[in-house]
Amino acid sequence: MPKLGVTAIYFVLQNIRPCLHRAALIILISSIIVTLGNLADGVLASWASFFLVLLYAVFAVSWHRYSLIPGERNLKGFAVRLGMREVKYGLFALFASLLLVFIGIFLAASLPEEIALVLTAIVMLFPVCILAFFYPAIALDQPIRLGLFLTKAVEYSFSIVLAFLFWLLISGGLIGATAAISLIIGSILSSIVGGVIMALGLSVVFSVTLAVWISTVTFLYYNVIGLREYQETA
Repeated sequence: MPKLGVTAIYFVLQNIRPCLHRAALIILISSIIVTLGNLADGVLASWASFFLVLLYAVFAVSWHRYSLIPGERNLKGFAVRLGMREVKYGLFALFASLLLVFIGIFLAASLPEEIALVLTAIVMLFPVCILAFFYPAIALDQPIRLGLFLTKAVEYSFSIVLAFLFWLLISGGLIGATAAISLIIGSILSSIVGGVIMALGLSVVFSVTLAVWISTVTFLYYNVIGLREYQETA
């Protein structure tokens, strides 16, 4: 699995232009949403977060398919699409995100702070292992085989967690560096300029690092589960 992570990094860097091409509109819209969300109240910011999950689902599906299906790499024009596949992926991502948040809140409210922090981190890792198979299956029009996914999630749990932590480390470092540079620019020019640059920069970094994780789990799915006949059309 760590090798797949390195392979995914190389794959994304090798295909950085189509990656950014697919993410361009998502980056623009998400930058606007993040900028406006910072100025809005808590309710609007929460709705903005939900919309961002659905928005990035469109890019995620596109990159899952680009990573594995040769025909997807020859698409001309606007390479991302919005159909039932993307809607299912987005709703599942939203449901999974909310479920993980509720689990975290429940554990934090039920246990002492020190124990809750450690236990939450441990509990959250197993869903990551399961979701590593669910997301590619949805994006690639593959059957949802819950029993098999659970079995493989347990079997490959250590490798998936290791790859996930490695990805978090890289993503966190890049996001932190982007935020720091944006703050420096904002202090030199203006806070508004810094905020816009931060929103845009974080959207770009998140899209690229997300593409790395998507390629990682897509390669994992192909190696472990295999790929049945897929649909070329949306």
